[in-house]
Amino acid sequence: MNLFFFMLVSAFLGLLLLAVGPTFGSFFAFVILASCLFRGLYLLNKINDKLSRISNRVDHVPQAVKENEGKAMSGKYISQEQHDGQ
Repeated sequence: MNLFFFMLVSAFLGLLLLAVGPTFGSFFAFVILASCLFRGLYLLNKINDKLSRISNRVDHVPQAVKENEGKAMSGKYISQEQHDGQ
């Protein structure tokens, strides 16, 4: 239903742009196109803000790797070659 409504509105807008003449029609078409582009830029900026908030979370992987390096050096973990040799 929503798609059908937008189809009717765009058809009416197209007929209106044809009826007002080439000068005013091209001006209104440019305004519509520019507003769509600015709206797209606004939405991209909003998506970027949300993604940057997500990426600022603390990553615990480097800390876990540092903790497990000492265990690997002490021999608690065996390498693949040692495992294959057993």
